[in-house]
Amino acid sequence: MGHTVLVTMLLALLIVSCSNPYQKEISTVTKLQQDVEECEQLLEGLDAVQVREMIDEYGKVMAVIKEKYIADSTVDQRFGRMANLYKGVKRSRGFEAGKENLLKEIAFTKTQLENLRDDLENEDITNSDTAALYLEMETTSVNEIKIVAEKLHSNFETLMSVQDTVYPYMQSIVDSLNKIR
Repeated sequence: MGHTVLVTMLLALLIVSCSNPYQKEISTVTKLQQDVEECEQLLEGLDAVQVREMIDEYGKVMAVIKEKYIADSTVDQRFGRMANLYKGVKRSRGFEAGKENLLKEIAFTKTQLENLRDDLENEDITNSDTAALYLEMETTSVNEIKIVAEKLHSNFETLMSVQDTVYPYMQSIVDSLNKIR
């Protein structure tokens, strides 16, 4: 029985001594890969075509308002607030390009993370300082992706809110103006 315990302890020691020295870094890369996947999924729900259509419709509505609207103090306060909210749509120009650029950055970063993970798992990186540097660079890239993805998502949510609440009001103003003038 003593012999079995000794063999078990030697096997455990052998396994520990042969384990990959980059386990912590591999775990970090795995977490970064999950973060990038979450960002990609977040972007998939953002309909760039819908945003483009909103911008086009915004242009049409504002063109009629600029052409036909004459200030009336009884309507101006509410109209002013609604028009300012609606002008936020104009600031979303470039949304589609921003989304596409971020998706390209995500694809590139996914490849980089996979390569780093492979290098760490295969112990192709022999210097721990080099491994730390690569990990820091990829962490920075992922953090930047997360910031841009959250900003795009937030902008999209704001646009949808404006579309649901302000657009009907602005369209009713346009309809009224088209009947009068």
